[in-house]
Amino acid sequence: MSMAADFMLGFLALLMTALFILIAYKPARMVGLVDYPGGRKQHDAPVPLCGGPAMVTAFLLMVLMFQAVPATRHIGLLAGVVSLALLGMVDDYRDLPAGKRLLAQVLVAFTCVEYFGLLPLENLGDLIGLGDVYLGFAALPFALFCLVGFINAFNFIDGVDGLAGGVAVVALVSFAVLALVAGRFGAFDLLTVLIGCTTGFLFFNLRTHWRARASVFLGDCGSTVLGFVLCWFAIDLTQGSQPAMAPIIAVWILALPVMDTVNVVLSRVLRGHGPFVGSRDHLHHALMMAGYSPRQTVRIIIVIAAALAGVGLLGHRFTVAEPIMCLGFVGLVFIYYACLSLFWRTATSKC
Repeated sequence: MSMAADFMLGFLALLMTALFILIAYKPARMVGLVDYPGGRKQHDAPVPLCGGPAMVTAFLLMVLMFQAVPATRHIGLLAGVVSLALLGMVDDYRDLPAGKRLLAQVLVAFTCVEYFGLLPLENLGDLIGLGDVYLGFAALPFALFCLVGFINAFNFIDGVDGLAGGVAVVALVSFAVLALVAGRFGAFDLLTVLIGCTTGFLFFNLRTHWRARASVFLGDCGSTVLGFVLCWFAIDLTQGSQPAMAPIIAVWILALPVMDTVNVVLSRVLRGHGPFVGSRDHLHHALMMAGYSPRQTVRIIIVIAAALAGVGLLGHRFTVAEPIMCLGFVGLVFIYYACLSLFWRTATSKC
């Protein structure tokens, strides 16, 4: 498929997602597929949760129409998308208990890795300069941990209009560039469609000068699927005999949601709360409490996510040694927590 055809594929995915959102908007309100205001939520009226279902429907239809699935493992990707989308829609309707939701996610991830050809995370790369780190028997459990962990990490950051979609586009574009350079054209086609679908959703979810608040949300359906596909491609493009990038590059591309979630989970556990109990521990909460508007907060976080992904892409382009990239990421973690502490102190002083 030519580059022009790929861009057309993405544009059609964008239009199809927008069309499905418009079609589903009123039915979603009628059947109660909405997010009601209250608690920590910022909206003051019910908002339809049709963004995720519209994206998933557009993605699947684009793949079926243009037969953009060249490998068995990509069929597994579609199976995982469908399964998690259905699970997310049920969760949006009924608010499933965290334990049941987590178990279902583990089963979906296990099925995709064990039966649909997604390679387990066998090789972590040369992290400390002593050669590649191989996990052996721990490869499958670690792959499941990463898939399920990132599914929930991405669900966690979906707390401000446009944030999850914006961060997803940054990561998807980064993976698409690396897939194209490596000649992984099947993955590139799928990533192009996903970029189009997510961008189409953002037209209805981002706060702009002509829209004060989002008109639709992703819902658990959308955030769960986006987290899954991002982690899927992080594994798919870093494993095998001809990986498109080193694993540490994928870590840089996905750094922001990973660091935010680790911080949130640790802070909740240290306070004696469950990791899935809602609280205001996220980076976007700190920025807004420090005085930034929701729109400014989203812009800041997306710029940070793009900068971190850019570091990963530059490291790949100039073949920076993996131990140096790993050491840089460790330094980044300390900088992140220092900055987050500063934001919280600023926010506390203003209260």
